[in-house]
Amino acid sequence: MSIACTAIILSTFLLRIPFLYSSLIWGTGYLINNVMQGIIVLGITGSGILSTDQLVNSPLLRNLFMLIFFLINLSIVLFIEKKRLGFMFIMNRFRLQKRNIQMKDLFIATLFICTVSLGQLGAVSFMSNKTNEYLLITLLTMIVISLIGLYITYRMNMKEIDERFSSLRGKNR
Repeated sequence: MSIACTAIILSTFLLRIPFLYSSLIWGTGYLINNVMQGIIVLGITGSGILSTDQLVNSPLLRNLFMLIFFLINLSIVLFIEKKRLGFMFIMNRFRLQKRNIQMKDLFIATLFICTVSLGQLGAVSFMSNKTNEYLLITLLTMIVISLIGLYITYRMNMKEIDERFSSLRGKNR
C-alpha cells in the first residue's frame, strides 16, 4: 500500500496533475493488477499444476510469477501506448496552480484506500487458504466503480481538450 500511496503523491506533485486523477488512475491500475494476479494464481492452483505452498515457499516460483506479471503489465502498457489510449492533462505547466482539495478528491482517496486495503485482505486470505466469495464480489464491485470513474474522468478530460483546442483555433483565425 505504501508503494501505491507514494506513486500517487509523486505523480500528483511531479506531474502536477490533480489528486483525483492520480488516485483514480493508480487505484484502478492497482485493482486490475490484483484481480489479474488472483485469477492467474487461482487458475494455476485450481488446475493442480502448483500448490499454494509451492508458490509461497519457493523463491524461484515467486520470482518467476512476478516476472510473468511484469511482462503481462508491460504488454498492457505497450498495447495502450500503441492504441493511443489514455489521458492528456492540459494545464499551465509554467506556473504553479493553487487548487483546494475538493470533496470528490476525498471520496476518491477514501475509495482508493478501501480498495488497496481490500486487495491486501484478499492476499492475506489467499495465503491463509480462507477464500471468501464476498471478498471477490466486493473487489469486483470496486473495480466496476473505478472503471466507471475512469470513464467519467476520461470523458471530462476529452471535453477539456476539445474546449482548449477550440479556443486555440478561435485565437488563430
